[in-house]
Amino acid sequence: TILYEDALERLVGCARDQLAVGKPAIVVGSTRSPVTGKRSYGGLMKRSHGLVVGMDVVMPLPYTSVSCNTMNGNFALIPAEIAEVVGNIEKGFRHSFGDIDYGLRASDAGFAVVVAPGYVGECSNNSTAGTWRDPSAPFAQRWKSLLSPKGVPVNDWLLFTRRHYGWRWFCYAASPYLKTIASSLFMRRSERSVSDDPTVKR
Repeated sequence: TILYEDALERLVGCARDQLAVGKPAIVVGSTRSPVTGKRSYGGLMKRSHGLVVGMDVVMPLPYTSVSCNTMNGNFALIPAEIAEVVGNIEKGFRHSFGDIDYGLRASDAGFAVVVAPGYVGECSNNSTAGTWRDPSAPFAQRWKSLLSPKGVPVNDWLLFTRRHYGWRWFCYAASPYLKTIASSLFMRRSERSVSDDPTVKR
């Protein structure tokens, strides 16, 4: 994450504005891709419908803050008053989910989480090529990536879903593993159909 020169000043100013009108708030800075200029990381809203866990992106507005309920923690300001109640990052998360879990815990504790106006820096999106999110990759490679610390390791994911998705947590917990298997099978069938098609030139 490459921050703009005024990034810290803007987040501190936004935090002070929030404190002046109510409770302290976590202030999230949004980043954008240096290649496309599109938002890459920042505020999120937990989506709790359907059977697949999802997070809706919260776009920053140019001049005003906007509410969310969790975050990518690339650049975020957490006031001491919130840290005293919520504590630190959960040790059970080795790589992913710690920042998102923290924002949700703060929201559950009654604190606000807001996205600061504009963008605070640049950060490229992580590539999905060759990872568990890439349906064209071999299944063995995808499965290894899925269970790695940078994927969706089982213990970390069970902790996250049980903590934040209520009685439906088991359905959510199974979703990335079933989705990976299903998409690999579908890709394999599609490739087989193409190879068996006599109209396809080789």
